[in-house]
Amino acid sequence: MKRKILLTAMVAAWLVGSSAFASIARMAVLGTQPAFTGANNTAANIAAGGTGGTTTNIVNGALWYDDDYNMFYNPSTIMDSKNFVSFEKNLEGGWVSAIGDSFAYGVYVNRGGSGSNGVQNGMYGATANLAAPGLNTATNTAYAGTGTGAGSGVTPINTQRAIDLLFGGDMGIKWGVDVTWAYNRDQTPATATQQGLEASNRYWHVSAGAQVMGFDIFLGTTIASQFQFNNTNLPTTAVDNLVDQNIGVRYKYEAWTPYVTYHKFRRSGNGPGVSDPTVSGAASTQVQTNFDIIGGGVGHDSKIADGVHVLKNIGIYYNSVGDTAGSTFNLRDYKEWVLPINLALEAEAASWLTLRAGLEYDFWAERVFANNGTSLATASTAATSVRQSQANLPTVRIGSTMKFGKLHVDSAFGNGTVKTTGAAGDGSSQTTAGASSIGFDSNTFALVSASYHW
Repeated sequence: MKRKILLTAMVAAWLVGSSAFASIARMAVLGTQPAFTGANNTAANIAAGGTGGTTTNIVNGALWYDDDYNMFYNPSTIMDSKNFVSFEKNLEGGWVSAIGDSFAYGVYVNRGGSGSNGVQNGMYGATANLAAPGLNTATNTAYAGTGTGAGSGVTPINTQRAIDLLFGGDMGIKWGVDVTWAYNRDQTPATATQQGLEASNRYWHVSAGAQVMGFDIFLGTTIASQFQFNNTNLPTTAVDNLVDQNIGVRYKYEAWTPYVTYHKFRRSGNGPGVSDPTVSGAASTQVQTNFDIIGGGVGHDSKIADGVHVLKNIGIYYNSVGDTAGSTFNLRDYKEWVLPINLALEAEAASWLTLRAGLEYDFWAERVFANNGTSLATASTAATSVRQSQANLPTVRIGSTMKFGKLHVDSAFGNGTVKTTGAAGDGSSQTTAGASSIGFDSNTFALVSASYHW
C-alpha cells in the first residue's frame, strides 16, 4: 500500500511540472494588444505579392499578463524564469540559462520564421499580433522601388535568420538587454563593368528593461536598419529605411496590472518607380509610412477557484498616421482610435492538462481622415474630419497545455481560417487561429509550442 501511495505521488509530481509559460500558442489564445495597418500602400503591396499594407504592433509580448515571451520587449524578465528552452513549430526557438544566482543569458533564433515574414508584412503567430524582427522588402515595392527604372535590376531582398542575444542580472533591481540582428546580401547583379553592384539588407535592434518596486520599465530602438541597392546607372540609390522605437511602463499591484506605452514606427524609401502622387512628374520621390501610437490600459487576474484564473483587460490606443506611399489621397493623413476588451480563462482541468479560452473584442475602432479629397486639387473643397468605423471582427480562441513533468506542450485549436482583418475595402487578411471554428482535422493544432523549465 505504501509503495502504491509513493508511486502515485511521484507520478503526480512528474505530471504537474512547472507553472511557467512561454509560447506563441498561449498568447494567441489569451490575446495581446492590437496591430495597426497603414491603408495607403496596400495596392503596391498586393501587386507585388504581399498581403496588405505596412503593419506594426505595440510590443512583442503581452502587457497585461506575464509570459516568458515578454523578454523581447522587457529583457529583464529572463531573471524571472532563468532556465528554460522553448520551441515554436515551423517558426523559432531558443533558450535562457542562469549564470549563478545573479545573472542569466539567452539565445533565440529565427524569431518570426523565415525572411518572408518581414516586420511590415503583417503579424505572425496568428492572433498573438507579434511582428517579426527584420525588414521585408521583397513583397512591398512601395518604398524600395519596382526595379523598372533607369538601370533596372533593383530586386529587394529580405533580412534572414534573425538572432536575439539576451543578458540580464539581479542585484536588487532586475535588468536586461536584448540585441537583435538580421542580415542579407546579394552581389549577383554585379557585372564586369559594374563590380560594385550589391543589394544588402540589415536590421539591428536593441531593447532594455528593468523591474524595480513593482514597476516594469522598458524601451527599444532600431539602429541603422535599411535595405539598400547600389547602382551607378540610377539617379539615386534605392533605399528602404526602418525606424522602430518604443518605450513604456507597467505596474504590478496585487491582481492589477496598469500599463502605458508609446510606439513610433516609420518606413521611408527612395527608389526607381517610387513616387509621391502629389508631386507632378516625379520619377523618384521620398515616400514614407509613419505611425505614432500611444496607448494604455489595465489588466486584472482573478483566481475564482483552485487552479482557475479569469484574466481581463481593457485598453485604449491612439494612432496618428502619415502615409504617402500610395495613391489614395484621403488615406495619406488620418487618426485612429481602438478600444480593445479582452476576457480569458485558464483552468487546470487535470494535473496534466490546462485548458484556456480567450475573447478579443474591439468595442471602438474608428479612423478620422483629415481630408476626404481624392486629389490635391479637390482637397480644398472636400469634407474634413471624416469618420469611418473599422471592421475589426471579434475573435474567440481555445487552446490547451499538456504537461509531461517540466515539459509543456501548448496549442491553439483551429483550422487556420483566413478572415479579413484590415480596413474595409483594403483587401488585407491574415491567418487567424480559430477564427470561425475549432477544426478537428489535419490542422486541429493551428499553433504548437513546447517549452521545458528547470
